[in-house]
Amino acid sequence: MSDALRPGVRSSTSERGAEEAGISLWWYASVVLRRWRLVVLVPTLVAAIVAVSSLLSARQYVASAAFVPQEPPSAQSGLGELARQFGVAAPRANASSPQFYADLLVSREVLRDLILTSYSVGSGSDSSVDLLQYFHIGLPNRDDAVVLAIRRLRRVLSVRTDRNTGVVTFEVRTDIPTLSVRVVGRLLELVNEFDLHRRQTQARAEREFVEGRRVLSSQPPILRRSGVSRGGSETQEESGPTTAVVHHAGPEP
Repeated sequence: MSDALRPGVRSSTSERGAEEAGISLWWYASVVLRRWRLVVLVPTLVAAIVAVSSLLSARQYVASAAFVPQEPPSAQSGLGELARQFGVAAPRANASSPQFYADLLVSREVLRDLILTSYSVGSGSDSSVDLLQYFHIGLPNRDDAVVLAIRRLRRVLSVRTDRNTGVVTFEVRTDIPTLSVRVVGRLLELVNEFDLHRRQTQARAEREFVEGRRVLSSQPPILRRSGVSRGGSETQEESGPTTAVVHHAGPEP
């Protein structure tokens, strides 16, 4: 009979395991009792450091906004429809995609406008501040100061897009809540100004295209007919806005 099937061997094995578990528990308890100062002080010290760092660090206030890019209807039904009527392929522009607007929000021109704009962050007369002052950039060369401010602004500005819904979301983080809101509002104004300028440009291009086709359709076609007369003279007639002209190429009398 094997040892695993013997009752005495099984009981002795279980008793030995229980004794080892009891010894290990008592050993850990004795270690904790002997080093109770270390066990108590280390977690307390870590908690105190975390609390102090959180109190000393500046709070960040996040302001966010979202919009859905929409392509002007004139870009599809106006100029594109006329171009298709004349057999010209008019591919759809990608200037209304969410990724296009995401790149626009972090472009150098838009960020430069954000940096040089003064924002009202209080009720006093001297409560206006621009981002050069906010980032404490005092370089004598203004262009270098703007470049450095653009780098810092990109750290606090985040833009993301949703491919399924086409929503463009952006947020700004600063330690002044009013400033975060003002910067987000200025970004929305710049996007609206870009859309307005693009619609005006497309409407002007469509109007010029229609007027050009109207002028061409109002002019009669120019037909040319040339031949040689019996007397050896070459005749050429032009029909159109001008009168017919006959050229004689025979010998002079």
